Amino acid sequence: MSGKYRAWMERIHATWAERTECRTGRPALFFLVTILAVVSLKAAFLYFDAVPRFLIGDSAVYIKSAFLIDRPADRSWAYGLVIIRPVLWLFGSLQSLVYFQAAVSALTAVALAAVLGCVFHVRPWVAGLMAVLYAIEPIGLQYERFVMTENPATFVLVLYFAAALLCLRNACPSCMVVVSLLSAGLVALRVSFLPTVVVLCLVLPMLVPIKRQDAPFSRNPAARLLLLALSAGSLALCHYGYLRVSEKVTGSRKYNIADGFFLLAAWSPLVQKDDFGNDVRAAAVLEDTTVYPRSRRNRAGQLFGEDGLIAGLLKVYPAEITANRTAHNAALHIAWRTPLGIAGLAAQSYADYWDDAYLDDRIAVEIGKKEIDAELIDLFARRYGEDITGHHLLSTVTTRYLSGSKAWIRLLLLSPALVMLAFVLDRYHRRETFVLALFLAGITFSFVALATEPVPRYLHSVAWLTLVLYGILLNSVLKLASRVALKR
Repeated sequence: MSGKYRAWMERIHATWAERTECRTGRPALFFLVTILAVVSLKAAFLYFDAVPRFLIGDSAVYIKSAFLIDRPADRSWAYGLVIIRPVLWLFGSLQSLVYFQAAVSALTAVALAAVLGCVFHVRPWVAGLMAVLYAIEPIGLQYERFVMTENPATFVLVLYFAAALLCLRNACPSCMVVVSLLSAGLVALRVSFLPTVVVLCLVLPMLVPIKRQDAPFSRNPAARLLLLALSAGSLALCHYGYLRVSEKVTGSRKYNIADGFFLLAAWSPLVQKDDFGNDVRAAAVLEDTTVYPRSRRNRAGQLFGEDGLIAGLLKVYPAEITANRTAHNAALHIAWRTPLGIAGLAAQSYADYWDDAYLDDRIAVEIGKKEIDAELIDLFARRYGEDITGHHLLSTVTTRYLSGSKAWIRLLLLSPALVMLAFVLDRYHRRETFVLALFLAGITFSFVALATEPVPRYLHSVAWLTLVLYGILLNSVLKLASRVALKR
């Protein structure tokens, strides 16, 4: 086993040296410097800003789940029980969660350098530079401090992405199972990744190279179909297991008990009476004059407002399960009736990220400038003896940093288009780049087609993937410049 491992490492080192055209011969030194730089930057930001932050509603739900006060079926119960609860039990303060998430973010940055170096074979200093840039990325820095799922979810996404790339090289059954296990963990933290993991489950076996001496499961089409069956089967089994656990915790064997509410609100400008079928009572909600105007920018109001569309359905059907099922069926009918309408609405949602005033307002919400709900204040007063009244008025280094980062947010929005340039320039890693494109496209689809409004934190994981992309592009340009210089 040790001989195989040694041979595998020698192949990686030889390929990296050849494809990066690295003259230093010391990638390990660059990697060590990268780790030191990332840790130093994280420590510096923690020194100036280690204030825990909260987002209205969501943070309260996660904290309640950590203390078993509530078991959310429409948010991630895993974040509260698996992350917040153990951290608070071990260290006894909410600030320790900030330190924990900063450490997770540092690991995520180092993983970026490792993926760029070992998989995409970029120059060591380019890999290190991208890792350092991720360490100071504004969305990531902000959400290290928030009691929200974005930080750990991105770390699991990185593990999932790396495991998927490993499958492309090894094509072994155990890799497929690991990918499926990680996909269940990812969805447990953020269900919005579900479309991405389902698509990747079907596409990944098709990307495995046909002719590989060390990959017996990829030598012929029949074996590839076997890999596809294994991928789909292991995904179904792992997610079934997750849903069974979720049922024991929340009482619901669903990814999200309010999935119909979220979808119907996201597509509320498109809803018609016919979408409710023969349900006259539900269709009558659309005629209620107290319901917000069903415009694109009122979709959050349709979901959360007391006079919104979802509140109207709950008045008709007080049982939340019945109301959600009605909303879910209506949303499916919309998807069947007008997929082009959904695509157009998604394009408009994407365009909203480019509206300065609208984006400023959304950032103000995201950095916690809105008043914290009384329930959360009371919870902390009882549990920690802390008075967090007026917490939303705090101005910190990271909140100011994110407030001035609209240009960066918009660069992230361009990543799905730029990835095609990497596909053209880097001919050695086209399968890996295609997987990167799938991730970017899937996540972008989720936050423009399935969300009710533009939310900067939805781009949290896109930032990591974008810096992988920038590393590939920079390395490709440098290689091209070197070749041009040699020809002269």
